[in-house]
Amino acid sequence: VLAEKPIEVRIGNKTETYYAGFYLRNSQVGFTALTIDIYFLRLICVNGLMVAAEQFRLLYRTHRPIADDVLWKILNKSLVGMEDRWSQGLNLLGNASGVTIGDTDSVLGDLLRQVPGMRHLKKAISEEMAQAGDGSAFGLIQAMTHVAQGLSVPDQRFELERLAGRLLTQGELGRTPVVTTVATA
Repeated sequence: VLAEKPIEVRIGNKTETYYAGFYLRNSQVGFTALTIDIYFLRLICVNGLMVAAEQFRLLYRTHRPIADDVLWKILNKSLVGMEDRWSQGLNLLGNASGVTIGDTDSVLGDLLRQVPGMRHLKKAISEEMAQAGDGSAFGLIQAMTHVAQGLSVPDQRFELERLAGRLLTQGELGRTPVVTTVATA
């Protein structure tokens, strides 16, 4: 689900357009928990970015019996304050352009090891990042989400976008606000 209005974000010396939203994930057979995570869509290239760090996770609930009215209350409560969390996430994204990734192979290897079955994507992501010529955390995030676009298995795409979001929330990316306008959902 995406907001109707775009958000302008200062990335380095340019302004880019994003749509903020949330991603609802569930499994009918109990394979995954019911989750709602903040999601950003870059207007220029339609890369997705799943920000699933604790402060941006709106809901995580394992499969257990629950009354419909109780679930409805939990869902409503989880969406309160979402616009503030969008701003926080986009501030991190904007600041990522100023964070240089020293040893890209090491950082990427560490990230991909966090999810089984992702290591094979390291070469494609490294090549995408080299082609773009952006050695910042923003460049690595963009390379990861661009490679995720080409994945035919939805769960793999989701996990790679989530790993890109994990990179965003690691380190000191949250220093200076960069959001120039905030959408109203």
